[in-house]
Formats: sequence, C-alpha cells, structure tokens
Amino acid sequence: MINELKCKTGVLLQDVLYKVPIRRITGSTAVEINDVQIDSRKIKKGAAFVAVKGVAADGHQFIDKAIENGAVVVVCETIPDMEQQDVLYVQVENSAAAAGYMSHNSTFSLLPRYLSGKDNKAF
Repeated sequence: MINELKCKTGVLLQDVLYKVPIRRITGSTAVEINDVQIDSRKIKKGAAFVAVKGVAADGHQFIDKAIENGAVVVVCETIPDMEQQDVLYVQVENSAAAAGYMSHNSTFSLLPRYLSGKDNKAF
C-alpha cells in the first residue's frame, strides 16, 4: 500500500495545493512544508498531514496525533471543533483526491523506497 509521500526539499503549500478543490482555509497558504503524509505516525516537524477516510480507519481520528508529531498543516474533509492555534487547516471535499493532487504538484515521491525491487530496480 502506498502510504507516504516524501519531500526532498521544502515547498510552498500554495504550490502543492494547485487544482485541489478547497472549501475553506484557516490561514495563509504561503507556508513552507517539508513533507506530506497520510500516516500520522510518520509525521515530522514541518509536515502536512492529509486525513484520508479509509475502509479500516478514518485519518480524521489521528489529526491530534499528527499535530503532536509536528504537523503544521492539516488537510481534511471536516475541520475539528477544537482547532490548534499554530496549525493551518485546509478543508477539502475529498482528502484522498487532495493527496493525489498534492503528490502530483510537488517534488514528493509517490512510491516509498520499500516498493523498489532488487538492486533498486522498479517492479
């Protein structure tokens, strides 16, 4: 399963959000992010967390954990009732689609390293 999008250098959130259907933003998108993750356990300081609703789990349940781990941006379908002051929230119609757009619009690698085959050759 593809569950992470890694960034080589920081990029502006406004560039990463190009073509993402946005409903609401709680601040300026002229903020630099260094990573985009859909797994709250892999969040590091300066990252954006995309809360994806899945079959087994709803990423919205892990927003607080992502913020604790250092997320500065949360992309979600429903903004939490208790917003954190230092976090930018981006409400979207479909967070899974937003993650796809964000990976396409950035310098992030869609495929994690463990998906490469022997001798770093792709399957």
